[in-house]
Amino acid sequence: MTNLQSFFIPLATLILGFFLGILQKKILEKRVSLLHWLDEPAVFENIPPKTCFQNLHIINKGKLPAKNIRICLNDDLLSSHGVIFKPVTDEPFSEEKKESMRTLKFERLLPEDNLVISFKSPELLPNELLISIKSDEMISMPSKEEKRSQDTWINQFQVAMVAILFFLIIAFLTVIIKDFITRDKPVKESKKTEESAKKNAEIKITTNKTTYSVNDKIEINYWVKNTTSEVWGGFHTLLDVPGFIQSPGEISIEENFLEPGQVFSRKRILRIPKDVPPGQYRISLEITAKNLAGDFINSKEGILFNIE
Repeated sequence: MTNLQSFFIPLATLILGFFLGILQKKILEKRVSLLHWLDEPAVFENIPPKTCFQNLHIINKGKLPAKNIRICLNDDLLSSHGVIFKPVTDEPFSEEKKESMRTLKFERLLPEDNLVISFKSPELLPNELLISIKSDEMISMPSKEEKRSQDTWINQFQVAMVAILFFLIIAFLTVIIKDFITRDKPVKESKKTEESAKKNAEIKITTNKTTYSVNDKIEINYWVKNTTSEVWGGFHTLLDVPGFIQSPGEISIEENFLEPGQVFSRKRILRIPKDVPPGQYRISLEITAKNLAGDFINSKEGILFNIE
């Protein structure tokens, strides 16, 4: 009886927690939730000259309309790469150009509505073309292409049933072979993996403050130390501050080599834009490299700051 209780109580807890999670997601959906993604480029080389078409999609997955949508594009890249764009919508919009940034402004985006911007260029769109997408409520988050027709309660129920069946099979097998499995091995392997990751690199990120106001300057200092005994080749850093304008040279930096024990450090100073909404933001730094044996090295670290 005790064995049955120890088996079915965790199972019932898992099932209840799963359905409560779905219910909570439906009840506590964000009021405004902006997501965006780029379609795969369509290239037509038989049309002289070569032409590339690509669509930018913006969707509001929240419950209330998003107000004052601003799509910020790098105007210098628009000109230098011969990019032509056109909003595919009947909604009124306006354009504003300030320094090297062109902003498309839309009055609102209703829940579940999809705003499309069509781009045409003689080559693939540069990665730094899209600077940011914002509304009065939030900054849009990048997302994979939405398959809205599949986002139904039927599919969620099917996933739940598969998960429950899978858990039952695993639990049954665990009971059968419990005398042959120990809990020490997974713990030791996990600790060994964590220790190995820490030995690869030491990453540190600091800011001059934790809370900022509009027009303040945020000073970001970061350094990476090669804590291995091997030389790294193709050392590359990627600094991501969502919603803030940075030049390509500030976002991504590549060095030829990083010797054992060598420290790579940089400082970045960004000004808080006037139109950034209050909230908590994250700075993330990702590094990649390869040692002489060809093993891939990847590590990531982040730090939070607030805007009031």
